[in-house]
Amino acid sequence: MIENFEMQNYILDHGKDGVIILDKNLDVTYANASAYEILKNDDLIGKNIHDVFRIYDYYTKVLQTDIIEDVLRTLNSSGLKKESAIKNFNDELHFVSASISPIYHDSVEGIVIFFKDITKIKK
Repeated sequence: MIENFEMQNYILDHGKDGVIILDKNLDVTYANASAYEILKNDDLIGKNIHDVFRIYDYYTKVLQTDIIEDVLRTLNSSGLKKESAIKNFNDELHFVSASISPIYHDSVEGIVIFFKDITKIKK
């Protein structure tokens, strides 16, 4: 039987949702294949999340700031507003559904972001 850690990595690596794990400085320490595909970038590890993507209101194009920082500060999980979109490295805006949660073990370790491109559903 596969070790528990190996199984967890297999599940994360093969899921359809994008998964990004950040350290407490908001630098990317892990991204699965779906995250690379959605973001159209193969150079994510070590980058600050703000250099990876920005979260916007899809219709007004207004930048939604502090969402990720608020999760880190309050230690409360958060989702995105239904009209939220991320802008990838190709300057494409994609509707996304996302869950942002703190990673906490005695102290803050970082953040995990699960996200799905729902542009085809929304349009």
